[in-house]
Amino acid sequence: MLLTNEVYQKEDNNSPTPDGSDFVQSLKKYILHEDSVICTPHKVAGPESNDLVYQLRQHGIDRVFLAGVLSNVCVESHMRSLIENGFQTAVVYDATAATSKDDFNAAMTNYKAFATLVCTTDQAIAEM
Repeated sequence: MLLTNEVYQKEDNNSPTPDGSDFVQSLKKYILHEDSVICTPHKVAGPESNDLVYQLRQHGIDRVFLAGVLSNVCVESHMRSLIENGFQTAVVYDATAATSKDDFNAAMTNYKAFATLVCTTDQAIAEM
């Protein structure tokens, strides 16, 4: 139904969705290239309302490295959902942030409990 109704239709795999979202200008050169697949934005915290899992499966990807803005909200929600969907999920903890040390530490506790790997940026690059 979602595909029939063209819920996830975009111009091509590299095109942002027409909802007004955009990337930080200085990072676009790293994001917008032929190897990137851009999914639709999430609504609150996790990927349940976007096409992330669909895009990963369509491209045969089963290993995911996560980084992001809110360690204990978006990153953790994505981690949990991806794990529930059968993906090997690593969290790059030094590429996340939180509004307080307590929030970051709480997220780290959960990363260590659930993620396939919890690593630094340098470790993630070495794993790729």
